[in-house]
Amino acid sequence: TPLRLSSSSASSSSSQSSSQSSSGSAQGEGAAAAMAHSVSPEQQAQLLQQVRGEVQAAALQELFTKISEKCFTKCITKPGSELSGSQQKCLAMCMDRYTDTMSVVSQTMVKRGQQQ
Repeated sequence: TPLRLSSSSASSSSSQSSSQSSSGSAQGEGAAAAMAHSVSPEQQAQLLQQVRGEVQAAALQELFTKISEKCFTKCITKPGSELSGSQQKCLAMCMDRYTDTMSVVSQTMVKRGQQQ
């Protein structure tokens, strides 16, 4: 059976983080400014790298969820207790197409970013 992740968990975590960041933003800004003075440039760089990694992981999770939902909708017309051979093949091909496309798009974006 295909791994299926609920989109509600991804969206709820992002809505939680956005509501947390908007509440008490004045306090957060003051704390961030105070922390910036007490954190070394190396620690700031490490923290920034960690945040970037977490953002990338969240984006990949969201992408995987969307791909899974689209491929499931396309390939599984009659859900049952088992996947037929044609459903398995359709899912595999659908997922491969999406991942190949995303690879081309991301490589193109990297190249364009390097040219600027």
